[in-house]
Amino acid sequence: MWENMNMRPLKRPRLGPPDVYPQEAKQREDELTSTHVKHGFATEHKLSEEFGTARNCNVTASKVGAYFNAILARKEELMTLPDSGRKKQQINPKDNFWPVTARNKATLDTWFKDLAGTKPLSSLAKKAPSFNKKEEIFAMLCENQVTMQRAAWFIKLSSAYTVAVSEAKIKKRQMPDPATEWTGTLIKFMKDLVPKLHDHYHQGPVQEKPLNSSSSTGPAGAMTPNSSLNTNSSTIPPPLSSPAGSLHSPASASLSGSASQNQPPPSPQEEQKLAQKQWSYCTQLCKYMYEEGLLDKSEFLNWVLDLLDRMKSSPSSDDGILKIYLPLAMQYLPDFVQSERFCRRLAYAVCKKLAHLINTMADSHNLCLADTGIKPK
Repeated sequence: MWENMNMRPLKRPRLGPPDVYPQEAKQREDELTSTHVKHGFATEHKLSEEFGTARNCNVTASKVGAYFNAILARKEELMTLPDSGRKKQQINPKDNFWPVTARNKATLDTWFKDLAGTKPLSSLAKKAPSFNKKEEIFAMLCENQVTMQRAAWFIKLSSAYTVAVSEAKIKKRQMPDPATEWTGTLIKFMKDLVPKLHDHYHQGPVQEKPLNSSSSTGPAGAMTPNSSLNTNSSTIPPPLSSPAGSLHSPASASLSGSASQNQPPPSPQEEQKLAQKQWSYCTQLCKYMYEEGLLDKSEFLNWVLDLLDRMKSSPSSDDGILKIYLPLAMQYLPDFVQSERFCRRLAYAVCKKLAHLINTMADSHNLCLADTGIKPK
């Protein structure tokens, strides 16, 4: 019984077993006409071209040429696409996008929380935010820790909004490649993070000052030094202009509005932690967009090699920032080896670093021998 169940087909055949043709309700074989009664049922060919030969057909070369020209003309007619530019329905981007301002900051946060959650993308696409500067998008995606797939979807949606706005303009200009444009935007955003990471690894993490009698705590828990600490203000460097703004991006100052005036500026320690968090998120987003074809591969690989080339070989503190550069470069090794120029640049950067390590080790070895009074060989 089980063998029969296993051998049973998934779908029940309609025609029955092979070589057995079932009877139909109305078939010509059952018609009792005089021809069928006398001669039986004979299969008739609908077209004479289905059988026989064309040896006796009187077709000249001119007729063949006329037939062939008619076929080419018909093909050209079918392959020509109609000009639907005037008949194309104009899409109003304002129906599905709303501009991001300081007033709708709460609405923006709610929308990105839904994007980071499980809300369907079809409902989110009905009303999506549009940013004046694209760098703000990466800051918001990192702040809400949106998954890579949904983040790439929003980037594609923003690109579609840019195309729709450009098509609606009267003076149209040639649109750049979206992959090249997003590559430049992402590189610019990550370039702004490099100085903050550089300060973190060169100066070390900035320690916050302990509270004392000459300092007071603000409403947000931040230190507000009095005039007696003006002489010691040089111990803690002032916060530099970095991607850690009100929305953790250099381009997000427009979103803060008057709310940023009531909040104290973030401490250097918080800015460094935020820069590390954004760098980690952006490296994951770069890899996903790179694999999806949303980035210009040549331009992005060039920038990764520029990071390694610009590192100074003399200071040993570069080893700290090398910890974040190397994992980024190691992800794209299969792509580096496909280009001779990329391989040469990468090999040069590696050899330069190895030479520095060897020289440093030799110098330290000579110093140890000099301290012990042994002459180096």
